[in-house]
Amino acid sequence: MWQYWVIFFIGLWVIIAPYLGFTYAGLASAMVITGIIVAILAIWGVIAYPKIGPNKSGGWPPPEDTDKKE
Repeated sequence: MWQYWVIFFIGLWVIIAPYLGFTYAGLASAMVITGIIVAILAIWGVIAYPKIGPNKSGGWPPPEDTDKKE
């Protein structure tokens, strides 16, 4: 889950970087649009997949079936 937050902050950085002088002026609008898209997708990931991660019900690999008897 923390990965989504890191991606969100990277998206914010891409949004504000052109205004801090880190890019050519012609690319500023493309960077802002890209940053907005990245930030929105990261927030969507946090909202849509809250249980992804180790030791949680939605994580990978799926829990082993403990009721299965051979």
